[in-house]
This record gives sequence, structure tokens and C-alpha cells, in this order.
Amino acid sequence: SQLLTTFSPPLGALPALVLPSELLLALGGALLGGFFLQGLDQAMFRRGLHGIIRLVVLVSLLISPVFVLLAATDITMFGAVVLFGFGLIDIVRFENLANTQAGFRAGLLLGAAAMTDVRAIPLVLTVAIVGTLLIHSRPQARAANAVIVAFPTVAVTVALALAGVIIGSGPLTFLRTDATSAARAIEALVSDPLSEPLMLYLAPVLVVAITAGVFGFARSGVMMLLIAVGALAGVLVGSPLIAAAALAYLLVHISVTILPTESPAQHAAIVVMCSVLVGIVGWVVASRLPEAQEWSVVFTGFGSVPSGGGDG
Repeated sequence: SQLLTTFSPPLGALPALVLPSELLLALGGALLGGFFLQGLDQAMFRRGLHGIIRLVVLVSLLISPVFVLLAATDITMFGAVVLFGFGLIDIVRFENLANTQAGFRAGLLLGAAAMTDVRAIPLVLTVAIVGTLLIHSRPQARAANAVIVAFPTVAVTVALALAGVIIGSGPLTFLRTDATSAARAIEALVSDPLSEPLMLYLAPVLVVAITAGVFGFARSGVMMLLIAVGALAGVLVGSPLIAAAALAYLLVHISVTILPTESPAQHAAIVVMCSVLVGIVGWVVASRLPEAQEWSVVFTGFGSVPSGGGDG
């Protein structure tokens, strides 16, 4: 039981073994972030977005305190974000261009995300639903495509659950949480709807939804909402609210760049507006989070560490 808990998820245990200090983990997160931004730039280039638009998106992410904080302090969740981002890029190619190789690759990347951080499992299963809402080259294959995307994650989840049953510790041991913890997380979620972590979650979702509505792309708004809900569902599998909110913030920020619309020109406008507005929202809300304030003091040397900071 202890072995399963320690090395679950399997990929999530590797960074601490390979990089045995917090400094090395932070450097590893920084390198991973640079690698991801380069991949995101390539994806935007393939979609025909102008260099200035790509620069706006990349800078808004690069200077985001949430992006930097997650990369420097939680490499397992950040690794899941990176894998999810690359998986979403391949889902779009799979659905839009009928690229079967991209579909299988997307499934493997999302499965790897679940093996990196169990908090990504609800998110990956939600993304399989999001894929059915994309513009399809083969509309009749929506359900089959969703199965292809979700199958590796479902297989990983079932395998970890069976391992818990076999060793006699229960099917949910790999989640490292229980029903009481999940109930406590939900209670914290609804008891203070104006808390900073929840604002970090809600604000970018509202920005994207309103922008999509203004430009007449309600479907894009629904897809962003589903992704955000999937990220917040991480509290049910042991994720602190601040971590789930940060995950949702980053994924909404990234997804609005990747998920296409019918009109390339309007897609470019949505990307620019959402990147700027979501970036501003991230700065405003993160400036009130004790976790971000503590990181800022350590990183810049200015200010003072707030008392009563969160546990991240």
C-alpha cells in the first residue's frame, strides 16, 4: 500500500528521483516550460497566426505569475499541463484533419498526463468530450474518436485501481485521498465563493466565455468551460483548491490559443483579446494569493512574506 502511494502516479515520481533538490526541480520546470512554449509557438504557426499574435500569447504566458509559480514549485502538475497541451494540439489535428496518427498520439500524451499527476484524470476524461465539439472532418466518427483519445487514460486508471485491490488497500489508494477529504474540499469550494483561488478559477473562464459570446462562437466558450470544470474536478482527487484553480487558469489560457473556430480572422482576434485579458486577470488575482506573494519575495527579493500563507 505504501509503495503504491509513493510511486503513484508512476511518471510523477520520476522528477524527484532524477532531480533530488528543489533548485534542480525548479530548473527542470523552467526547461520544461521553455520546451512547451516552443511547441505552442509551432502549433500557432501551423494555424497561420501572425508572428505578433504569437508573441503576445507567449509573452502573456511567460510573464504570468501562475505559469512561473507552477513551473518552479510543482513540476509534476506542470508536467501534466505540458502533456495535456501537446495532447490538445494533436486532438485538434486528429478531429480537423482526420490525422489518425495524431489521434493515437493524443491519447498517449493524455494518458501520460494522468500517469504524471492523478489530478489530471478528470480533466483528460473531460477533454474527450471536448473533442466531440470540435469542427470535424468526419462527423460520423465523433464517438469513436473520443474513445481513442480517452482509452489510454481509462486503462491507466483501471490498472492503478486493480493494483490497489490486489494488494488489499482498495481501488482508490493511488488517488492518495478519501471521501472525507473530497467532501472537505467541496465544502471549502462552496463556503467562500469569493476566495482568491476561486476567483483565479472563475475570472479567466468568464473572460473567455464573454469574448466567445461577443464574437458569436458559443461552442468555443462551452469547450473552455468544460476544460475548466475538468480542472476544478481535481479537488475530488486530492488537489488543493489553489492548485486546481491554477491548473484551470493555465489550461484556459492555453486552450483558447489551440482550439480553432470557423473563421481564422476571428480566431486571431479571440486569441489576442483573451491572452491579454486573461493575463491581466492572472496578475491581479495572483497578487492577492499568499502562495504567489511568497514566491515573488523569494524570486525578486522585494516585499515581505505574508503571514498565514496557504499550503499551496
